[in-house]
Amino acid sequence: MRTFRVDFNLEEPFPDGKNIGNVGEKNASQLIITPPAEMVENEEITSYIAAFATVRGAVRLGPFEKAEQLTIPVIRSLIVGYSLALQLEGFDGAGKMIVKSPLLSGMTFGAAVTNCELYSPEDETLTGLIGSHTHENMQVLNGLSESNGVLVYNGSAIGAKKTKTIELLASRGEAEACVGHTLSNSIHFIADETMPVNAEIISVEIKTDVDGYEDKWVDLRDMIATSPYFPYVLSMHRSFYLEDYDGICVAVVYFIEDMINDFYDEIMGAGISAMRVTYVDESGEG
Repeated sequence: MRTFRVDFNLEEPFPDGKNIGNVGEKNASQLIITPPAEMVENEEITSYIAAFATVRGAVRLGPFEKAEQLTIPVIRSLIVGYSLALQLEGFDGAGKMIVKSPLLSGMTFGAAVTNCELYSPEDETLTGLIGSHTHENMQVLNGLSESNGVLVYNGSAIGAKKTKTIELLASRGEAEACVGHTLSNSIHFIADETMPVNAEIISVEIKTDVDGYEDKWVDLRDMIATSPYFPYVLSMHRSFYLEDYDGICVAVVYFIEDMINDFYDEIMGAGISAMRVTYVDESGEG
C-alpha cells in the first residue's frame, strides 16, 4: 500500500507529493495525517472527523481518537474524481465540534480507464444474452411505478422516508436562523434548537433578493451551482451542533482561498429573509 504524508504544520503540507493514487482504486493508498499543533494542544478536543471534499460532495470519516497522527486509507468513495481536499474537525467528549483545521486542497488522482463501452451491438455474446433474456416476473414489474421521485409498488411507497420541513427567519445570529462565515473559508447555515442533531438533510432553501432569485424559495444547491464565485463544495448530509453559533448546522459551503468574502457579501448584502430545511424525521411522532 502506498503511503502519503499530510502535515498541517508544514508550509508544504504534502511532502510525498500531491498525486495520491489513481481514479477508481480501493485501499491502494493511505494517508498519514498530522493535525495542526493548535488542535493537538487543545485539551477540549478528544476526537477528530476527517472531512474530505470530492467532486460529488463531502465524505466525512471517523470519529478517530485524538492522536499525534491519523492513518486513513484512501477508500473508493474518495476517488470519484481527479481532486481531493481535506479538513479536520475537532470534537469534545460530548460530541460538540470545537474547531476546524484549514482546508487543504490540491491532492490529485491519476487517470484510469473508466466509462468505456464494453460491448457493441454486434457482439455475439451480448446478442445471445439479449435473445435469451425473458421477464418471467413481469407481473411484479408491472406493479412498480414512480411518484414524486419515490419508488411505488401497487400504490404503496417502497422504503419511503418520513420527512419534516421547518421554516426559520434568517439573520446574522439574533433570530431563529443565521448565516455566518467561520473558519477556513467556509459559510455555515445555522438553525435553532427546533432542528434535531444528526438528522439527515434533504434540502436547504433560502429566500434572498439576489438578482434572479428575488423573494422566492431557492434550493441552496441551485444557487451555489450558478454562483460566479466558484464554491469548492457543499456539505449537506447530517445536522450537527456548532458551538461557535450555539446552533444546529444544516449545511456548509467550502470555498477556495478568498472567494468566500465575495459570495458572503453578495448573499448577505442582498438580504436573506428566511431559511427552510427539509430533513428525515426519525422522531416517530405523528
